[in-house]
Amino acid sequence: MTQSPARASTSPASLTRNGLFHLLRPDALAFVAAHVEVRPLKAGDSIYEDDQPVTHAVFPLSGMISFLARMEDGRTVEKGNVGPEGFIGVTTMLERGVMHGRCVAQIAGEAAWLPAAIFDEAIERFVCVRRMLLRYGKARIEQLHELIVCTALHTAERRVTRWLLEASDKAGCAAFELKQEVLAELLGLRRATVSGACHDLMSKGLIRYSRGRIEIIDRPRMETEACECYAHIRGRFSYPPLI
Repeated sequence: MTQSPARASTSPASLTRNGLFHLLRPDALAFVAAHVEVRPLKAGDSIYEDDQPVTHAVFPLSGMISFLARMEDGRTVEKGNVGPEGFIGVTTMLERGVMHGRCVAQIAGEAAWLPAAIFDEAIERFVCVRRMLLRYGKARIEQLHELIVCTALHTAERRVTRWLLEASDKAGCAAFELKQEVLAELLGLRRATVSGACHDLMSKGLIRYSRGRIEIIDRPRMETEACECYAHIRGRFSYPPLI
């Protein structure tokens, strides 16, 4: 696990950049804030390796982390991703274990690292933490179901558009660093297919792409180019307040 240098402790309010922390009551959020370390995420950072014990729950405050599966023939594909709408460790927090597959930062940002033992304590002490965990688990399962449908039914071009919009959402800005060959690998597509999709989006005036940097310049039209899965998945993580 690549561990970037920790930054100074952050305030509880700053943690609410992650939508799950935003759900917590002040006492629970203060408890969590007293124990987290906020670390920068750099593209390419390994957060967890396959079969590595999960020692921390990792809550992105910005940026994107991919869950990767490696096939026997050496190919790698993205099983899912997480940004400020969620965290890494949901399945292993329910029953402590190891990570299945790799977790690698794709879009730079930063994340809050909460020791697993502290997370366990928070789950025991605070009802709102337990409800937050259940709410995210439900949204995550629904997201995975949506991605299965998307991969089976939608064109490569629309899947590329959806992924770029999701990356922009998680980065919190319109521009981010991403190489086309990386995107092709994540989506299980040919490099030429991704290149063609990006060229089509550029010709329509929707994005700029230069030297590994993508910028979305017409988001409303970009959303019309994406498959409906983008809106469906985004809606799964629009958390209403806990009552």
